[in-house]
Amino acid sequence: AGEPLGTDSRLLDVFADRWQEARTDSVEMSCDTCKYKVDLEGYEEDVGGARAMLRALAHQEAHADREDVDDEPHTHDAPAKHVAVCTNRTCADMGSPSVLERLRQEVRDSEHCDARITRSSCLGRCGDGPMVAVYPDGIWYGDVASEDAERIVADHLDRDRIVSELVDQTL
Repeated sequence: AGEPLGTDSRLLDVFADRWQEARTDSVEMSCDTCKYKVDLEGYEEDVGGARAMLRALAHQEAHADREDVDDEPHTHDAPAKHVAVCTNRTCADMGSPSVLERLRQEVRDSEHCDARITRSSCLGRCGDGPMVAVYPDGIWYGDVASEDAERIVADHLDRDRIVSELVDQTL
C-alpha cells in the first residue's frame, strides 16, 4: 500500500486536462507510459513497435564492419525492413489483426523478402488506420486492408516499389 495521492498540483493539472478533453470530445490516448516508448519496470525485454525498429537499426550498425553478412550470419541480424502494424483499439476495430496476420503469411511465402512484421501500440494516426509503418524507408500506409498485404510485400518489401495509393505519410 502506498501513500494517498493527496492534492499534488500536477495531479490536479492532469484531472483538469482530462476533464477538458471529455467536455470537448477530444480525448486522445496518452503515450507517456507506453511500454513501447519508455522503459518500464517489468517490461524491459518487451521491445515492440517503434522501439523494436530502433533496436533493429542500431543492431544492424553493430555488425556493419563485417565483410559479408552472408559469410558470418547471426540469428539475430536485423532484417532489411521492419514493418510495424498498429493493433491498438481503433486500428484493431478497423481490421488490423487480420492485416498483421496476412502480412506475416505473405512474408513467410515470399522467397526474397527480408522483413520482420511486428505488432505495435498506437502509431498516433487514430482514425486513419489500420496503419502500417515500413522502416528504414519511413513509409506509413493508412487504411490498409488484409487484401493489401500481398501488394505491400510483393511490391514494397520485395522490390522497393512503394504502393502509392496506400501511402498515408512519409517520414
